[in-house]
Order: sequence, then C-alpha cells, then structure tokens
Amino acid sequence: MIDQSSQFMAILTAVGEAKQANAAALGLPWTFTQMGVGDANGADPQPSRTQTKLINERRRAPLNQIKVDPKNTNVIIAEQVIPENVGGWWIREIGLYDVDGDLVAVANCAPSFKPLLEQGTGKTQVVRINFIVTSAANVTLKIDPSVVLATRQYVDDRIIEVLPPTRTPGSYTKVLIDKRGVVIEGSNPDTLAENGIKDAYTKTQTNEALALKAPINSPALTGLPTGPTAPSDSNTQQLANTAFVQAAIRAVIAGAPGALDTLKELAQALGGDPNFANTIINALAGKADKATTLGGYGIADAYTRTYMDELLNLKINRDFVSDMGLASDNPLVPYMRQISTGRNIVLSVAGHGHNFMDLGGKPSTLSGYGITDGYTKAEVNARVELCPLRDNITDVGLVNGEANKPYFRLEKDRSILNLAVADHKHTFSALTEKPTSVAGFGIQDVYTKSQLDELIKFRLARDQITAAGLVAGNPALPYFRDEATDGLIYLGLRDHSHPDMLVTLNAKVYADGITTLEWSVTIKTCPTCGTKIPMILFAWWPKQRCRETRELPGCQGGGSAGTPDRSGNG
Repeated sequence: MIDQSSQFMAILTAVGEAKQANAAALGLPWTFTQMGVGDANGADPQPSRTQTKLINERRRAPLNQIKVDPKNTNVIIAEQVIPENVGGWWIREIGLYDVDGDLVAVANCAPSFKPLLEQGTGKTQVVRINFIVTSAANVTLKIDPSVVLATRQYVDDRIIEVLPPTRTPGSYTKVLIDKRGVVIEGSNPDTLAENGIKDAYTKTQTNEALALKAPINSPALTGLPTGPTAPSDSNTQQLANTAFVQAAIRAVIAGAPGALDTLKELAQALGGDPNFANTIINALAGKADKATTLGGYGIADAYTRTYMDELLNLKINRDFVSDMGLASDNPLVPYMRQISTGRNIVLSVAGHGHNFMDLGGKPSTLSGYGITDGYTKAEVNARVELCPLRDNITDVGLVNGEANKPYFRLEKDRSILNLAVADHKHTFSALTEKPTSVAGFGIQDVYTKSQLDELIKFRLARDQITAAGLVAGNPALPYFRDEATDGLIYLGLRDHSHPDMLVTLNAKVYADGITTLEWSVTIKTCPTCGTKIPMILFAWWPKQRCRETRELPGCQGGGSAGTPDRSGNG
C-alpha cells in the first residue's frame, strides 16, 4: 500500500546496463525512442533489473523530450506527454525503450489516474523518468518533433535559449542575424569600411585625387595634355593643338606662290603685305591648265586610249579560262585552262564545211545584244572628258557651295587648301621643261608602251571570234563566240580514254542557218599498212539535211584518205 514511507525509483535493467557498457567501450550511440506506462494490474510495483517488460503496459508512445539534467550530467531525463483524449486507467509503472525495442530502464511512481475526456474531465499529463548513467556522452538526445507535444516548460526554456534577455535594446544601422532571422547583435558603424561599402572613395581618397587635378581657373597643366583638333576653317575660341597649328602652317606654305618660297618671306607677306591674297591670286594666274591627253603632256612612251582599244580589239575575251594554246606546240592538240581548277581541257580539231565568217546576224553594239546596264565607248569618253586628273589632291569643290570659295583637299594630310577665283591666259604649250614620259609626270596608273607590249605578247590574237571559254564554267562545254553573228560555236573534247581516236562523239555546233550539226567517228583499218583511220560522219539541218563521211589523214602505207561521200535531201 502506498503511503508516506513509500519509495519510488528508476533503474537500468540488465539489458540497459549491458548496452550502456557496450556504448561506452566501443563509442557507439545509444538511442532511446519510446516510453511505456502501465497500471501493474492494480499492485504497487517495485522496479527490477531483470525486467524485460512492464507488468501490465497500457500505452507506449514516442518520447516527447530527452535531455541531460542541467544540474547533474549523469542523469538522463526522458519525458512523454499523454493528451486528454487518452486514458481511463491508472499509471503505476513506467518503462523506457531504446531504438531496438528493448526495455532498458524501468521505474515506479505514485499512482495517478489518467481520465478520459468522455468521463467529464480531462487532463494532459506529463510523465518523466530520471535515471542515472555512468556517462551521457554516448546517449543520443534526439527526438522526432513531428510526433510529440511540447510542454509549457519546454517552450519557455526554448524561448529563453533562443531569445536570451541579455541583449541590449536599441536602434542599430547594422545587425547580425542567425539562420532563423533572430538578431544576435547590433552596431552603428560610421565608416565606409565598417558598413562593407567598397565602391566609394573616402574623404581622404577623394581629397588626394582632387589634389592631382588642375583647377578650372588658370590651370597649370603638366606632361602632355591633349585635346580635340579643330576643323581647318575654324574661327572660334577653341584651343588649337599642335596638329591644328601644323596643318595651318602646311596649308600656308603649300599655297604660297613661287616668289614666296622661304619662311621669312612668308612671315613678311603675312605680317606686312596687306594685299597678300591678291599676290597669291596673281601668282596662281601664272600657272597653266593641265593637259587632257598624253600628247598634250608630250608623253611618247604610253599608248593612247584609241590605240589601246585597237590593240585589245584584236584579242579575244576569256570566259572561265585563263590560257589557251597548243600542247607541246602540236596543232592537233589545242587546249584551254579552267580558272577555278587549273585543269587543262584538251579540245578536238573538228572539221566541218562551214567557215565561222559565214555566220551572219552578229550585232556590233551593246543595244544589239540587249545590254542596258553598260556605257558605250562614246558615253564613257564623254564622261571621262569631264573629269580632271588629280595631282596630290583627293577632293576639289566649293566651301559651303559658295562659288567664290574654291578649295583643294591635300592627299598627304587631308587638310584643306583654300583657293581664289583667278583669270589667266597661259596655256600648257607655253610651259617649258615639260617631261616627255609617264614616269616624268609621276603617273603610276597607266601602262607604258613597252609594259603593254610585254603583257599582250603572250596573248592569242583573235580571228573572227570575240570570246572563247567554258559555258557556265563547265569544262565539258568549251566554245567560241562568232564575231559576225555573236553565235556560240561549241567545241568537242579530246578523249584520251578512247584507244583509237581522240575526238569526242556527238558534239554539236550552232551557226547561222544551221541549227544542229552532229558528227560521229568510226575507225577503219588500212588494208595496205594496217593503219587505223578515223572516219567522221557529219549531219546538219534544217537548212540542208545532209550527211558526209570523211577520212581523217593518217595512213602511212599509201592508203587513200578517202573521198567525201555525201547524201542528203536538201
């Protein structure tokens, strides 16, 4: 019977003692997970170390809290909260279970009835068990917060732990907070560095930087100060740098007449001659206009445009080919060299009964070919005659479009040379000591006679054709363009793969009056010498519908070259 002399205790069971010793020896964690309560079947129980279960367990649930007693580090406090909707029995015995489900501690307590809410009263009951261990170092003090209830004492303790009353209240410009947003400490820094600002200058740094700058009022600049270069015709208060001054000096020197060829004379003219501009104008009036022809300059070692056009008119234009000629100087092996691949395209010597000159209807003008986006020779000459030659200048014109302000722009430094409108009567023929060659005039963009002769001596002279090349760059389609009709003459290819003949079959020719010309080749053997002789069969229409068979020369044994065999229906 429970009375004032009754004793209550909590002890480790034998299993608990063994697990405590094992955890301490091996350094293994020891984890408590659940607490059980029972009524001991109405008896007053005494805890026994040999117990493996409670006498009559009524409830087992996860721990609400487990911790080390703050007053004694060898005492473990385990706690469970029983809610108001659980009960209807007495609590006389308490058991503690570890993660393996073993009863590791057992305790008795003063009987306490835990009513059900349906009985008309309810209470939330906290059950604690305090037991002694040799060391709490290996006891895992961790519970699952999702399955337990917090007591008021627990909440109060946690609030004091998280929000201790030792912090000084006040207003702070800089605070330190923890991961939950709780202020840990605060301060009021008064410098950029203490506030963590790195992209601003301090007062000291700003004053030091300003000390290196020149004041706006009467600045004393050092080193090599620079500034924008004013336009050559500027007349404002903008500062002039050395580039502007040098350009102005060059413009004055370049514009001085022959009589003012020294700096001293220029200075005197600028400072003492009130009519310096008229002096310049009169001096320029003594200069002659430039000639417009080679003969006008007395140049004898360059071809005129007319003569050059006559020379070039004798040459053929190239079309996707770079060279034409005879392989090893063999007249039976003509070839063209394709530009894009460098490939030599061997042509055949095709015989047919029509001369290229017989083709008619060729236009001789741009309009005859329907070309509208090119200038004729007369139009080009008319435009060129209106363009003066330039000599060490890039532009000529009027400043702001004003007729009394002509100017040149010098090529060497792009500066502007202002001119005046002058009237003079000198001609180019009146000038003396004129050069007689292209080089003497410093002209570099024209070929001399010897240079042009050297360039064209390796070019083929054209004979009744205007162009030779490849149709659309196709090496399988070589052609000539007839000068008289502007028609295309398609050429055959020499076929080196043929064992007996070097003429490609089924070539076609288009000419005036003959829309189609075809030929084919067969080989026959000379009965006298055994030489293989190529036989060519021609057919053309619609002007005539004929066929002709020819033997190509080549018999070495006296065999006949053959007699043309013609047949047709005209």
